[in-house]
Amino acid sequence: MPDKLITPQMRISLKNPLGKLLSAKQALLELGENGKIVAVGDITTLFLLKNGILPDVCFIDYVCKRRKISASQKRQLVQFKARIVRVRNPAGRISAQLVNACRSIFQSGKNEFVKVIVNGEEDLAVIAVCLFAKIGTRIVYGQPGKGIVLIKQSKKSLGLAKWYYKNSVGI
Repeated sequence: MPDKLITPQMRISLKNPLGKLLSAKQALLELGENGKIVAVGDITTLFLLKNGILPDVCFIDYVCKRRKISASQKRQLVQFKARIVRVRNPAGRISAQLVNACRSIFQSGKNEFVKVIVNGEEDLAVIAVCLFAKIGTRIVYGQPGKGIVLIKQSKKSLGLAKWYYKNSVGI
């Protein structure tokens, strides 16, 4: 399976939320229910942890807006106890490693916390997550300067992820 490169048109499209755009307060209300939670991004993961919500799976790279996060923030992420999976995922791509890790994590059926540490960029992990997460899983990521995006995994979000993946360029 080749790595996939998103097209310039997709990059523009992905600036729009793939789910419901929420304020921090709204996100906490939505995430207070029981069920699986997947966090994509360092700041989103830190937000959940700060508010006592442990994501079942998180994708982090210790970078936010192309800058390393603070030592304090990194320490908080390191202290979150979870099984660690490491993947390579260059910027603008959905790597085969990322896709395979998501397949393995979401199809394993194990009830454990997983921290995916990405060497590269984790931004597009949301597409790989939507390819394999079970219906009803809540997937959250940050929309810079706007809020938190919540995707409640459905046939629609699965179809959208499949479209992005299929129409990305294999390299």
